[in-house]
Amino acid sequence: DCYLKENNNEIITIGETGIYESSFYLEEGKYHIEEVEAPIGYKKLTKPFTFNIYEYNGPSKDIIVYNNPEQYSIKIYKKGEIFTGFKETENGAEGIYTEASMNDVVYGLYASEDFYDFINDKSYKKDDLIAEININNGYGYITGLSYGHYYIKEIKYDELYIPTDIIKVQFENDSSSIIYEFVNKLKKGNIIVQKSDNENPLSGAIINISKENQYNINLVSNSDGYIKINNTPITEDRNDYY
Repeated sequence: DCYLKENNNEIITIGETGIYESSFYLEEGKYHIEEVEAPIGYKKLTKPFTFNIYEYNGPSKDIIVYNNPEQYSIKIYKKGEIFTGFKETENGAEGIYTEASMNDVVYGLYASEDFYDFINDKSYKKDDLIAEININNGYGYITGLSYGHYYIKEIKYDELYIPTDIIKVQFENDSSSIIYEFVNKLKKGNIIVQKSDNENPLSGAIINISKENQYNINLVSNSDGYIKINNTPITEDRNDYY
């Protein structure tokens, strides 16, 4: 078997043209070439390829090698805050929250630059919508994506929640899948109650805040006559708090 070196280097890098041409004539014999790193967006060859060089081949020999495109995927795990009630604090109360898997959320997958989808034989312009990712039971995914530059944006969600920031997606050669975990926060505000006799603050005044089957607490105004209820979820119904 013969051994090939280019400029005393055992590693040969093929440039953007996809063509390598040796700068010298090879001795007759059998050669093995193993791909140690594939082009970005393509699968690395799993086996070395072999070719023979003989004088009767002529002054040059063309060898064509194909790499299959890598297929990428995006997985999204999605939770949202759930309001469960209030807990008392020194000056009033504050909201209590837990998290649960979300449904009926949709993310849009967009092109962040012009690129060609060589798997699906289609060209995209920057900001083109490529696909929608539906989230149900806290999970959604998309597969069969070509290497490229993408971003995801939440395009359908409950208006009571703060949507996820736009996320840039950049695939790497050492991983064909990207996993995202998101938690949507509820929109919140504060309720401030001031008790007074029109001139002086009234301390020790008691108010009750309740909602059937969720919470029922009594709160007492402080020395300044204030009761503060922090981190209260904003609701569509103004009558949700009593």
